[in-house]
Amino acid sequence: MVVSRRATLFFTLGALALVAVIGGIVLLDDAIPGGGAQEPSDTGTLSGESSEEPPIRLPDLGQRAVGAAPPDVERPIEAIGLDQPATMVVGRVITRSGHPLPNALVLPYRLERDPPFSSRIEILKSARSDAVGRFDLPGLPVGTVLGIEVRHESHAPQLRESFSVQTTGIVDLGDIVLNDGMSLTGIVTNEEHVPVAGARIALSEVSGGLKRDAADTLVETQTDSDGRYELAHLALRQYGIDVSAEDYGRISTVLSLVLTTSSGSWEQDFRLERDDSLLGGVIIGPDESPIEDIGVRLTRRQPSGNSYYLRNLRTGADGRFLFERLPEGRYQLDLEAEDWYLQKPLEIAAGSDDTLVRALPALEVRGQLLVASGTAPRDFRVRNRPDGRTGAGLLDPSTLELEIRNSAPPGSFVVGGLRPGSYRFEIHASGFAATTSSDVIIGAAVGGANVVINLMRGGSLVGRVSPPAEGVIVELRGDEYDPSLAIEATFPTPPIHGLRTTTDKNGRFLFEHVPPESYSVSARPTSAPPAHAHGIAVYDEERTDIGALLLEAGGAIIGNVLGPDGRTRQGVRISASGLDHHQQTVTDAQGGFRLDALPPGDYEVRATPPGLWEALSFEARQSVTVRVGVDATILLTLAERGDQAR
Repeated sequence: MVVSRRATLFFTLGALALVAVIGGIVLLDDAIPGGGAQEPSDTGTLSGESSEEPPIRLPDLGQRAVGAAPPDVERPIEAIGLDQPATMVVGRVITRSGHPLPNALVLPYRLERDPPFSSRIEILKSARSDAVGRFDLPGLPVGTVLGIEVRHESHAPQLRESFSVQTTGIVDLGDIVLNDGMSLTGIVTNEEHVPVAGARIALSEVSGGLKRDAADTLVETQTDSDGRYELAHLALRQYGIDVSAEDYGRISTVLSLVLTTSSGSWEQDFRLERDDSLLGGVIIGPDESPIEDIGVRLTRRQPSGNSYYLRNLRTGADGRFLFERLPEGRYQLDLEAEDWYLQKPLEIAAGSDDTLVRALPALEVRGQLLVASGTAPRDFRVRNRPDGRTGAGLLDPSTLELEIRNSAPPGSFVVGGLRPGSYRFEIHASGFAATTSSDVIIGAAVGGANVVINLMRGGSLVGRVSPPAEGVIVELRGDEYDPSLAIEATFPTPPIHGLRTTTDKNGRFLFEHVPPESYSVSARPTSAPPAHAHGIAVYDEERTDIGALLLEAGGAIIGNVLGPDGRTRQGVRISASGLDHHQQTVTDAQGGFRLDALPPGDYEVRATPPGLWEALSFEARQSVTVRVGVDATILLTLAERGDQAR
């Protein structure tokens, strides 16, 4: 074992050095995949977990934090992947005991963010880890936010986000640790509580993995002669489960493993019902004419749990529909259409084939843009903002945002596929400030509504950062923006109207066509604390100069986290809360963490372990004073809540 550990260290020390420089960003909406060395995040956290066998302890190649494990070998550091061509992503896949994992599948994807959520768009490229667990991915898209998913048949999948590649250079992701993951087990029975053999259990991903079609099956199995099933090596994510068997109605359910512990199993039983009934009818419009080729959805929730039946079909030329082979009971019937809707889903009992369903045509809003002088723009963008509390909703998702080109007359637009309710429409046009309409309320009987939107040119806002620095990100948010809230570290408030820019070589910045209102201005340098200015008023067709935003030097908090057993813990969430700032990260494979660019002041540092049960039971807290240019070093030990020294 000693030889194996040293050989493993030989290949990973170089990875750790590059990871310390390059870093990685991980998102909280990635759910909580199984353990692994995780990296600091500027948008959220990703929990890992401990194992019964501690991970390999690697030496800190920079300044060592308190509690960091000392090096246990004296060998030259090998930088992984430096002999590869430029624009290369490299890394290594290992088990939680530190052994290389060959033949792991590495799938890259492009990460598209729409705070507080994100989407993963699969890239048609993949790699396999070699005999020592190493992999390389050449030729990935340059200058975009990327991630990878690592899969292996004997381990739970793992994500690594976020990184990007440039036209030259190598991105080394270091070690990616795969764990055994969760096992999902249970028994399938019928109404008489008799086990159902040969039932199909199909698992699909709802969140946490690559963006896939909802119908794609991730893994499936069948029940044995006792009606039992098992699905192994599942990551801590949210899954959709379909259970079906001959002569029985299909069950669909959503199961979340996100809040469970990081190892062990989860038990989920299912009860199937005989599909010896039917439900049918005809869809007609207000003029009593049948509506052909319209989508019909049938659902039925079970008395317990979140399981439900789900069936879909389309009407024929005579507007008729027929769901055959259904379990007895009452169902909800609704439409899936862009041009028709029901006031509310119908409650219908199975057993009848002559149900009459009256559909209503979708509503529309007709808009006109006006300007104080000149001609309204012909090209602009319309963002639809329905108020779901009023029943508003989009029958056609494509109407959420419309690109209008060569409108005639100029400034006119139509948004269709709407349900009754209240809407607002945000207009973005070149040369004008982003403008939002007042509430547009549509009733079912009126068929639609008209709205007139007066566009303003907006004002301009200028300023500079001091000392001058190029490339500093500057953003505008509402005046109520509070950067000290803890939620801002996890779900940051996006810039209002997308107003974001960067400073020039003289440290100056400029916003044009800013809607007249009061703002908070934030400057975010890469290696210094952010600077904020509140209560900045902008007026239509006027220039506002906010002067200089002072960029002050900050300090850092570094340290390690030990579990109640005295061993280092990876994946522990670390948060530092100060008077005007909140920042968080997670511990790495050595239990170490670092929070950089903190404004000077007093902070409460809190450590919270991964897994819901552990997070409710254990924590560590310590007060720390941050000074300019100083690394405050601490050691946190998880203990039962209430036992910590405060």
